[in-house]
Order: sequence, then structure tokens, then C-alpha cells
Amino acid sequence: MGSAYTPGLTVSRDIVVQRVRRLPIKGEVAVKPGDKVGHDTVVARAMLPGILQTIRLAEKLGVEAKEVPGFFHLQVGDPIGVGQQVAEIPGFFGLFKQPVISDFAGTVETISEVTGHVLVREPSIPVDVTAYLDGSVIDVMPEEGAVIETRGAMVQGIFGIGGERNGPIRIAVSSADEVLDAGHIKPDGAGKILVGGLGVTYEALEKANNEGVVGLVVGAVRDVDITKFLGYDIGVAITGQEPINVTLICTEGFGVLRMADRTFELLKSIECRTASL
Repeated sequence: MGSAYTPGLTVSRDIVVQRVRRLPIKGEVAVKPGDKVGHDTVVARAMLPGILQTIRLAEKLGVEAKEVPGFFHLQVGDPIGVGQQVAEIPGFFGLFKQPVISDFAGTVETISEVTGHVLVREPSIPVDVTAYLDGSVIDVMPEEGAVIETRGAMVQGIFGIGGERNGPIRIAVSSADEVLDAGHIKPDGAGKILVGGLGVTYEALEKANNEGVVGLVVGAVRDVDITKFLGYDIGVAITGQEPINVTLICTEGFGVLRMADRTFELLKSIECRTASL
């Protein structure tokens, strides 16, 4: 039997929506108040420090740690590449030297005479925050992000999995009483957000995930199907970071529950319009 939850979620045909778009660490904001943005506009960017890797040079050379700087060919701050020769293993009477090759790419950060290790910082990783909505920038938080505002329809779900995605809405079922199954997932659904009614089957989840569907909005989902689809039980947790290709939103709860008429009719009235999940 299904379980419904009614915590007063918003279902509105016309509402002003604001979303705070914030970087996980300090960076640079690329927009200013008043700018018009699309959902995929980058509003802020930060650079995460690359992973620190270790070349155990003293061990590779067979020398004492304090001798490492004399054998290492580079200096702190120099770039280094994978496969680059960084030192030579001493041979007898200067003969038969063997090269020491780097397994990492990045920048030399430390050459330690205490440990005999060379630390290599891999390239920084860019982290972009997009606007998520088509709208306007109404406020900027220096080095952190921006607040985006838009006006449109909004449907809040009770549960969801998958990350932020955007695409045009397509009604995939004939009524709110119909379950979204694998037969409703057709080639023309790729890149779209499909709306179901009563619920969604495990087979539909799998097919949507594999055939390029952006999102599914349905009344409910069985918890056993979610566990089977993800390969693990999410339990009580914050969702949204699951490694899947499709985003799922349930408007009513868990089990087999009919989508509310008001919600289904609203989504039906804005079919083909672009939505943000």
C-alpha cells in the first residue's frame, strides 16, 4: 500500500522563484545584479586544489633523504609531466645509470630532505556553479555566488533522486491514473522530462536511465524499486548526488499513488516548456 505525505508543498501556476547558487569554496563570481542568465550560464567558478601525490625518490634512488635535492632535476614550482625523467639512479663508477620517471603530472610542491619524498600537486579542478534557472541575477555574494530569480510555474515534490537537470516537459501517459512503464520510454523522450501518473516501474527507471531521458516526474515510486535501481538502500539521507543519468521526482510519496489532479493538469498545461529539476 502506498504512503502519502502532505506537508503543504507548493503547486503553483504562477510564482516568483529565487535560488541561491553558492560555491563550495571561495572563488570568482562571473555575473552582476541585473544580468539575464540561462539555466546553463556559469555564474561562479572556483578552483579546487589538485590531489597531492608522492614520489618516494630516496627509496627509488637508494640514497639518504638529505641527498634527494642533489639528484632531483627540478625545483619547487616547476611543472612536471607523466613519463618525465626526474632523476637518475646512480650506477657503478658513473655507468649504467637508470632513469626515475614521474607517474604524475602537475607542479612540484615540496622536495623534502627529511623524508626523501617529492610532492607533486596535480592540476586544479574547476568547479562551476550554473544559474539553474532561466532568469535574472538579483544579488551577488562576492567570492561565493549569486541569487537567481525567475517567474513561472513550480511543483515541489516530496522525494527525489538524481542531480540538477533541465529539459522540455513531455506528458508520457494519458491520465494521472496510468503507471509509467518501459513502454512509455520512446526514442523521442531523450533529452526530455517525462511526466507519469500513478507511479513508475523499475523497468521504466532503467530504460530512462539508459536512453537519455533527463527526468521523470511521477506520483510515487516503490522503495524496493529505488533500492534495486540504485544498487543500495539510501535509507534516511539527503539525496541528489546519486551517480545516475536521470532525475526522479515523486509528487505524492512512496508505493503506488495517483498524482494529484491539480499537479498533473498543471504539468500538462505547460508541456513542451523547459523546466529545471
